[in-house]
Amino acid sequence: MGRGFPIFVVVCSWACVSGWLEAQAPGPIVLVLRAVATASGPQVKIGDIADLQGCEGPERERLARLDLAELPLSSQPILVSQQQIGFRLQLAGLAPGSYRLEGPSCVRVRRPAGEGLDDQIAAAARRALEQALSGQSDDYRIELAQAIVLPPLSAEGGDIHLEAAVRSQVVPPCRVAVEVGIYVRGARRSGVIVYLDVKKLQPVPVAIRRIESGEILSADNVRLERAAAPPGSAPITNKEAIAGLMGRRARRPMAAGHVIEPDDVGLDAPSAAVAVVRANELVHLIATVGPLQVKTRGEALQDGRIGQLIQVRNLDSKNVVTGRVVDHSTVEVEY
Repeated sequence: MGRGFPIFVVVCSWACVSGWLEAQAPGPIVLVLRAVATASGPQVKIGDIADLQGCEGPERERLARLDLAELPLSSQPILVSQQQIGFRLQLAGLAPGSYRLEGPSCVRVRRPAGEGLDDQIAAAARRALEQALSGQSDDYRIELAQAIVLPPLSAEGGDIHLEAAVRSQVVPPCRVAVEVGIYVRGARRSGVIVYLDVKKLQPVPVAIRRIESGEILSADNVRLERAAAPPGSAPITNKEAIAGLMGRRARRPMAAGHVIEPDDVGLDAPSAAVAVVRANELVHLIATVGPLQVKTRGEALQDGRIGQLIQVRNLDSKNVVTGRVVDHSTVEVEY
């Protein structure tokens, strides 16, 4: 019995020391991957796509700077997999058991919005076209007609300079070709033709909400907006014709935001010779001021046909205003 006591003490002491050593041993480095990330330089680095835990100071900075993949100049994203990251960590001297990857199996990486070379080319082409349109009095919307395909190019973003010039006539509405030259360190390396659509903004009737087939058009579901007509469409732009829509029935369902065309409506509008608003009746007064539409209540002071100008008293201000009859219960005041 006496001889076993020292052995017991040694075993207990070793167990305590082993537990203490295990407690003091550093755990694995944990890399928590993000599902989506952005990077600005020519290379994607670990610090761009992961949060590092379990390491501090110089070691943390060293791992964050490890490059993983080349980032294209365009705005197109690339995928970086956990397998790529693990392989790169082992090349940097980390044993497989010394780190742990958490999060998605792949990280989707792209340049920040506007920093891709294709985005910069589109912006340069747009600026050149806007300058060509600067003398026009009408409002226009400029849209990219085709995706930009970049030529093979190898250069850091800071070395690239763009120069854009309009290469076709600008007679809106139209499609315009703009040539954008790509210069690297002052020397022209390539060029891209960018096609832009110039669409004239004009007052068009637009569905405020979904309109079902057979539903009567009124100020509750249709309003005027300055918008570009879809290609190949023939929207109703004459103000009297727009007023004549009210009271007609929709021939087909129309989604919210749909620009209403002549074929979208039936022919069952009230006769233009028939007054749809009577004197002393209460009506809705609507006024469009810029992007805002204001509604209030009014009293018609005379009979009115659709599209006719009549006198209406604003019940809030008591002022008498002139408005155009939209339908049997709505008068639009122009400002």
